[in-house]
Amino acid sequence: MVEFDSVFDENITEALNRASMKKLWWLYAVVSLAFIALGIVSLLDKDEAGIVWIVFGILFFPFTLFLTKIMQKNINRSMNLLSTETKEYYRFEEQKFVVRQNKGTDYLAATEAAYSYLYKVIESKDCYFLYLSKAQAHVVFKSGLISGSLAELNAILARNLGSRFKAQK
Repeated sequence: MVEFDSVFDENITEALNRASMKKLWWLYAVVSLAFIALGIVSLLDKDEAGIVWIVFGILFFPFTLFLTKIMQKNINRSMNLLSTETKEYYRFEEQKFVVRQNKGTDYLAATEAAYSYLYKVIESKDCYFLYLSKAQAHVVFKSGLISGSLAELNAILARNLGSRFKAQK
């Protein structure tokens, strides 16, 4: 059995956004290069608007990151549950896992499920992403380990999820 304690705060959304950006970096690079190429072609055609396209291409990725952070902060503010007061507990057993969340006496949620409930699990350097679907996930930070070991958890996940578990390389 492997157990984790953590807090359900903005670190969760930051970890998910970082993981998403790592998956899509190539798309941002292609779009940036396309704008830069458009700018170069425009400049070769003696169109001064090419400079604008080149600058836009260079600033596209940082601007996208900035907008993502602003939008996520707005979403975070609207989510009352996302707080340092909200505690999470995860327990991974051989055939099932348990997730409990509570925020004082106002909120208590508990899930006990077979591993087939999970769409996939991805291990990163700092955490595990337990995907319920392509767009919804629990984030379990490794630093919250209170019982068992990460090797034990990896073995449980590999046995129960097979190819749907991606261990850290």
